[in-house]
Amino acid sequence: METRLYRRLAQFILQVAHPRQKRTQFNDHLIILVLLWAYLHDRSVSWACDADNWPKELDHPLPSSATMSRRCRRLGVSQLLERVMQKLIDLFPESIFNSIDSMPLRISHYSRDRDAKRGRAAGDMARGYKLHAISNRGVIRHWLLTGMHCNDQTAAHDLLKNLSGEGYVVADNGYDSNPVHASAQANGHQLIAPPRRNNSGVRDIRRNTAARLRALDVCDSPLMHAGLNSDFGNGLLIGRKGIERDFSLLNFNGMHAPPPHVRRPRRVALWAAIKILIVMFKRAQNAGLVT
Repeated sequence: METRLYRRLAQFILQVAHPRQKRTQFNDHLIILVLLWAYLHDRSVSWACDADNWPKELDHPLPSSATMSRRCRRLGVSQLLERVMQKLIDLFPESIFNSIDSMPLRISHYSRDRDAKRGRAAGDMARGYKLHAISNRGVIRHWLLTGMHCNDQTAAHDLLKNLSGEGYVVADNGYDSNPVHASAQANGHQLIAPPRRNNSGVRDIRRNTAARLRALDVCDSPLMHAGLNSDFGNGLLIGRKGIERDFSLLNFNGMHAPPPHVRRPRRVALWAAIKILIVMFKRAQNAGLVT
């Protein structure tokens, strides 16, 4: 099953890749294919560099582990991977409703990865990295990687800059702050986040911005508590759980924690990108968007 998925995804990658690069034995797309084969099987890159671990009908040479380590640092590999992901994202229809949230990527407390920080992870303390993402209709459209110590509101400013047009961004109450509401408004979107306990029912314009007051009217109005609020407002809050299902699907596909052979931000980012690519390609296949 992994081999069949790999072949279909490899064909999709080849549609985006440039022609053969001069003075280069291994093209950028071949480097990505080796990463794809490794992370599709939840193995290390060195494992994927061994021809014995590939199907017998393998029709291309394999780089060494040292070559993979060197080439993965080049900008061309990252740019090609971004183009492939964007081409896949463009296949899905987009709505005006977005969800934003974060997912912890835990590693061992005994790891020597000095970039893996300690911070809050779903109610407890853990060490590792954190994936911040914006989801739209079940598709991870924008994401970034930080240390576990990074606050969700800090990462939200960078994520919201990627939004275009007008629409809504639904989040949990961890994003309820004036700066995040202002960032969403500056990018043409209204943030809808349940109010924090100390901000529930506060209608003081000296304390809350206009955008935050609009979100408060949706989430904390008397009609909401009486069950008489509009279906539109209730639908926005219920739709926030969609990104949690997206994260659950990523976890089901092995993204709950980076394996021991994936350490340092560069490797973790490549690993996360490949895992997201695999999950989105499966979604596109189920939706009939790719063959």
